[in-house]
Amino acid sequence: MATARLSRRQLALVLLLFSGVVGSGIGVWALTRVGYPRLGSLIFLLGYGGMTLLVYLYWIRPLEFSAPQWDDDE
Repeated sequence: MATARLSRRQLALVLLLFSGVVGSGIGVWALTRVGYPRLGSLIFLLGYGGMTLLVYLYWIRPLEFSAPQWDDDE
């Protein structure tokens, strides 16, 4: 039976998404619990926003979306 393995790019994407969502959430939770809710919001904004920016720059932006090319001769 073949096993499915993640490539380095896929693993990096999974780790980035996990750390961006979970890491930001834990940061907000911890800072809110100790009495710094605004700093927690800033950490969430930077963590989640940074993750979104990196996903866009390295995984979405390089994709080329185009319509199929049609030959006029046919």
